[in-house]
Amino acid sequence: MVEILITVAVLGILMAGSMSKLGFVDRAAKFQKLNSDTRHINQALRVYTASGGSIGSLTDPQQILDKLKTTRSAQSDAQYAGLGGSMVDPRLKAITKSAANPGIWNKVVTWDAVQKRFVVGEGNSGIVEFRLDETAGKAAYQTEDRARPLIAYNTANGWVWSYDQSDPAPVRFVSSQVQLSSGAVGTSVATVPTTLPPSDGSGGAGSNATSPPPVLSDLLPPVLSVPGGSYPPSQFNLTVDLTNPNPGLSSWILVSVNSAPFAQYSGPLSVASGSTIQAYTAGQPNLWNSSPQVSAGYTASAPTPLTAPQISPSSAQFSSSSSGAFNRTALPGYQKETVTINVNSTSTSYIYAPQDKVILGFRIASGHPVSSFNTMMPLTLAQSFFPQMRHGMILRTKTGVVATGLQMELEFASLPTGYAVTQSTQKNWNGAGGYGSCFAPAGHTATGGGFQLLDAGRFASLSAYAAPGSSWPNRTFGPNEEGWIVAGPNDGIGGSGFIYVISFPPPAAAPSPVTVSLTHANSPSVSRLEYRIGTGGTWTTYSAPFQVSSSATSPSVTVESRVVATSVDYSDSPNASSTVSAASTTVSATP
Repeated sequence: MVEILITVAVLGILMAGSMSKLGFVDRAAKFQKLNSDTRHINQALRVYTASGGSIGSLTDPQQILDKLKTTRSAQSDAQYAGLGGSMVDPRLKAITKSAANPGIWNKVVTWDAVQKRFVVGEGNSGIVEFRLDETAGKAAYQTEDRARPLIAYNTANGWVWSYDQSDPAPVRFVSSQVQLSSGAVGTSVATVPTTLPPSDGSGGAGSNATSPPPVLSDLLPPVLSVPGGSYPPSQFNLTVDLTNPNPGLSSWILVSVNSAPFAQYSGPLSVASGSTIQAYTAGQPNLWNSSPQVSAGYTASAPTPLTAPQISPSSAQFSSSSSGAFNRTALPGYQKETVTINVNSTSTSYIYAPQDKVILGFRIASGHPVSSFNTMMPLTLAQSFFPQMRHGMILRTKTGVVATGLQMELEFASLPTGYAVTQSTQKNWNGAGGYGSCFAPAGHTATGGGFQLLDAGRFASLSAYAAPGSSWPNRTFGPNEEGWIVAGPNDGIGGSGFIYVISFPPPAAAPSPVTVSLTHANSPSVSRLEYRIGTGGTWTTYSAPFQVSSSATSPSVTVESRVVATSVDYSDSPNASSTVSAASTTVSATP
């Protein structure tokens, strides 16, 4: 199947080239016909005037052609020794330039009133074709009296010729029909010997006769193999051949490129864009008149812009998810310490977190009875006894209880970006079922916290961290809910205060890469597809879909693409751009 498609494509290219060549050959043939017809009509004009005819002051081309269709009157023709009939076919008609008949290559035929001849040139008005009008018929057109010829039949006795010795040497023209390129019948001329017989005293020619001047023919202009015009840049330099349509032994082509002096043409020309060729045909001066000049200019057309590519990312936005337990030990500046304190119901012990850190959690490690007064003060409280806004704890035992050598295990860490401190509403609790709780925001993990008593003489007996899904008498933690629970002693007194939670979201997993595909509608034989990541990246040739990834420094990614021209006939496409936006993180934390 691939071979068939390739064959069809090659045949199409060959056919297009053949049609273009045939079109040029057809136009060249029409131009050649116009030149040939003009040359034959000019020959008929010379025969007509040499036979006593006169164009006079006529300038209309059709009226001039109609003059050539006339014949001599019967009386005049009886004495005339030459051609007295019509010089051209009575059906001959001049077709002028119009929308319906535009001609070829802007070539037209006009009447030169000074030289009394038709000339081929360029212009917006004139004759574009000589055609036979079948509606006119072949009947004789009309007769006229023409001037007395230099030599005529003698109507008196004596020598056959009636010759006027004072006239210039006579020229006798013999007519024969010739075929125009279109089939029109014209006239060719042959000059008979001009040597006259000796004079016998009867008015015939004598020995003093001189040879008449020769009748010169007009040369046709050269034909250019490539007409002037605009061509794709890749075709330059153009190779232009000049062909001489005239007899080659007695004529030749003279050519000038870009107004250089004319020189004899010797072979194909290599023509650059912006060049102009001028040429004409010259010949032996005793046989030919030089042809009109032909001129052709050649320019490179503007490159065709390539169409922009299409960028197709598999997703317009990066996506990511997070799951699993929050890794407390992976927090910045994590450290764990054990401290030993002595505390009782009347003396207060203060435990501070290191500078710029928070207490993540604590427990009594010595097995001593549960502390009766445990408070973790969050950063936002700014208590005067916590200098420089440091987190800390205040411990005091139950009335009458002395804790000597109480060992406390504490965890500290720095506060990373995204932490939050949440304060509960005022809570009342006691051992008979009074529980206070404070939860981390949804999607966050509680890493530290504590409680603060408001009632002097009343105290809490329990402070515990609760994970999602934990069940307490007055509360069941839902998904992504974490926090601290405080319960009062089982003495019916209880207490009131606030509970605090220090929390921040778990680290999100790296966003999944996005696959980017590029397409374009240009031919790969004249173009190359490229892309780059970001507006200042390095351009890379595209060969297959590629992936782009988000990062902390570049959460969104911009892809640019272009189609680069590999042929001078085309120019690069505009840049196309597409941005994959930053991830919308979905947190699914499981402590």
